Amino acid sequence: MSGAAPFLVLQGQAAHDFAVRSSEHHAVAPAGPAEVVIVAVGIAITAVVAFYTFRFFFRPGEASASHIKRRILGADPGGPA
Repeated sequence: MSGAAPFLVLQGQAAHDFAVRSSEHHAVAPAGPAEVVIVAVGIAITAVVAFYTFRFFFRPGEASASHIKRRILGADPGGPA
């Protein structure tokens, strides 16, 4: 049991050092205005893509009678398309 105690102390110290050292941490706040702009642009692009993904998934807008979907869905399964 006494052999595990130094290991736990070392692990605890390593975790504390990692938590205190924020320069190498993955969740560091943006360092400048350029990083804020990059993050904002990324969020905006993601929001636009998500909006159009759901919009065209639920309402594709393919109402034209000449749309290729009509030829595929109306084709005879046993004959040529």
